[in-house]
Amino acid sequence: MTNHEVLAFIKSEASRIGIAPTTLCQRAVRNAQLVRRLEAEKTVTLDTVVKLKQWAAAQPSRPAA
Repeated sequence: MTNHEVLAFIKSEASRIGIAPTTLCQRAVRNAQLVRRLEAEKTVTLDTVVKLKQWAAAQPSRPAA
């Protein structure tokens, strides 16, 4: 996945769950600055991406209003 794809995934999942993207990153990988790193085109490890995906998959969707 490219940085752009990872960032899009984080934002999409955060919206689905009902939390901020930085909160998702903090809870999933203990790094609230990850969104900023990705926006700055810095690299992220595959292990981090896997942890993000696993954490997000285990979270229920926000109830529809």
